[in-house]
Formats: sequence, C-alpha cells, structure tokens
Amino acid sequence: MKILKAIGAFFARIWRWIKETAWIQPLLIVGAIFAVIFSIPYFSSWISSLGIGSENYYSVHKRSLEGELKEGETGARVASQADKITESIRYNSNFKDEDEAKHPYDETVAEYGYKYFLVYVKEDSSTASELQAAFETLEDGWNTKYAPSVSTVNGTAQTLPFRIYTIFVDEESSTDDNTNYDSESAFNRYLDVHADFFEDAGTRFEDLCPYKFNRSLDDTNYNYFLTASKENFVVPSIMLVDYTDEAKHLTRYGSTATGRVGASEILFSVTGDTKYDKADTLLKMWNHADDDKSNPFSSSYSTK
Repeated sequence: MKILKAIGAFFARIWRWIKETAWIQPLLIVGAIFAVIFSIPYFSSWISSLGIGSENYYSVHKRSLEGELKEGETGARVASQADKITESIRYNSNFKDEDEAKHPYDETVAEYGYKYFLVYVKEDSSTASELQAAFETLEDGWNTKYAPSVSTVNGTAQTLPFRIYTIFVDEESSTDDNTNYDSESAFNRYLDVHADFFEDAGTRFEDLCPYKFNRSLDDTNYNYFLTASKENFVVPSIMLVDYTDEAKHLTRYGSTATGRVGASEILFSVTGDTKYDKADTLLKMWNHADDDKSNPFSSSYSTK
C-alpha cells in the first residue's frame, strides 16, 4: 500500500509541475499532435490487415493476376489465383450436354464454394464503388434482412454462406514489362489464355439464361464478354457461379435441355436506386433457381 501511495504521489507531483510550468504545456500539445499524425499510417495498416474499411472490400476478395509463368519457366500455365479460379469454373461447368459425364466436380469446387459471385472490377471506378456498397449491404444482411434460398449440395439441403471473389482488370503485374509477352497488360493476357472459357460462358449467358430475355437486353455486352474483348470488356461484369443440385435442373432458355451448372448467370449493371435496392437485385440473382414469377433471373418470371 505504501508503494502505491508513493507512486501516486510521484505522478501527482509531475502533474502539478506541468500545470504550473507554462512553457511545457505547448510542447506537450505539439508532441501529442505529432504523435497522432505519425501513428495514422500504422493504424491504417493495421485496419487494412484486418480487412476493415469499405475501400478494402474488393481487395480482400481479390484473385490476383500476379504469378503467371515467366520466360524460361516450365509447367502448367494455370499459375495465378485468377487463372486457377477461372480454370475451375471452365472445367466444372456443363457448357455442352456431354459435359454432364464429368461430374462429380473436382476438389476446386469445394475450395471456392458451391455458389459464389465472381466480379470483374476496376479499382478507380465510381460504378465499382456503388456496386461495392450493394455487396457489403447484402453480405451484412445475409440470412437476416436478405434471405438466400435453401440450396441442395450432394443431396443435403442447406443455406450456403455468402461468397464473392474479384478480379481487377487494371491490376499491374510484375511481368507487364516483359517483352516476351504479346500484350503489356496482365488482364489482356488473361483474356487471351482463357478465350475458350469466355466464349463458352458468354454464349450460354447470351442464348440460354433467363435474365437477358426477361429484361429484353440486347446482345452488345454479351458479345463483348464472349469474345473476351480487350477494347470493350464491360466493367463491372458480375458472374454467378452455381454448382448446387438445383443448378443441374435449371431450364435453358428456349431449349428443352436442362442444366446451367457452373457459370450460370451474368450482370453488367445492377438495377436499383439505392444500395439496398441493388442488394435486393443481387439476392434475386443468387436465388435464380427459385420458382418465382417476380424474379427476372427465374425461368418462371412473368409480368402477368
């Protein structure tokens, strides 16, 4: 107890000296200001490392273009995170009827999730910021304000978690200045490598998915996607990837065939006046397998 009283008395004397010594007070104030200023970068870095803050939302979910093979290297071309998720979708999607035979899916489906959004974004874009707010709103309200459909995976009914992955079309890569590549842009090289995927997925989106026809959309943006257009690739491009049992039975628009497994729908803009309206549109996209006449992503959609 005596020790605690002695410590308390010591600090009391210091505080009294500070109050009575006029010249020390401005120095302490200035020192405190500089301490706050210098601590801001460290605090910001700490916040970023936690994935907190809306400006970091897309980056947290990014599949990077960095990591493609360099000159003299050998091995599979599928090297970057963006390459791997794209190859997973290409391999596990039933773009053609005969593709049904390759299911069950490979292990990458469980790695990425049985249902998720893959969004192509540009870092410096007002449209991307508005869309980001909608995704954040949807994720924050998942299973509360916004109710995802119950999905069936391998015969088990469950409510799947919200999942999103992003690919930045303006990401810079350490190989951008490598003259051995035909294109100086990492994303353009990505488009070249995965041209077959974009053609197969884009053809499905253009010809077989309900939303385009229910909203009477023209072919322009779909053609840019399926041709993997470097000059006119639409940002954002929001793809829904679905491997649930329901996706195996989805009707293909204008066809008697069923099944839109894997790359299953796409949006190039999100309707809605507010972030809440846009979040609702994204939820309808997620719930595209529902028998819902009010859902434009559903084959049951009707305006009557």
